[in-house]
Order: sequence, then structure tokens, then C-alpha cells
Amino acid sequence: MKKIKVLGTGEQTSNELFFLIKKIAEQLKLEAEITQSTDITEMLNMGIMYGPAVIIDGDIVHSGGMPSELEIIDWFAPNS
Repeated sequence: MKKIKVLGTGEQTSNELFFLIKKIAEQLKLEAEITQSTDITEMLNMGIMYGPAVIIDGDIVHSGGMPSELEIIDWFAPNS
């Protein structure tokens, strides 16, 4: 099961990204635990300066701005 976390300040973009990731994961029937955090300290401790950011299984896969749906799907590809 993938562990996916969306980090942001609670702004609209991070909220939209969280729900978009959930939607895509459901469409792909991906087994995932998807969470969201607005803890700025957590972001800074991970070296993330710009949100929203996405962490999958402990790896930062995105930081800053809204990724496209195709980018998100690529994160879930079997060879990722």
C-alpha cells in the first residue's frame, strides 16, 4: 500500500491537489493511504520551501504548484 501525503498551508491549491490525488487513486484502484498536512514545520524539516508538495512512500515527488493529472498518474505507474 502506497503512503501518500499532500503538504501545504491549507491554501486552495493544496486542498484541490489532495482531492485530485484521491480521485485518481480511486479511478486507478490504487491501494493507498492518502493524508494531508498543513504543518509548516513538517514541510521545512523535509526541505520543502514551496507547497503544495507530495510525498509518496517517503520520497518528495512534487513541490510547488499544481501538477497535471497525467503527472499524477505517472507517479502511480508500476515502475515508479
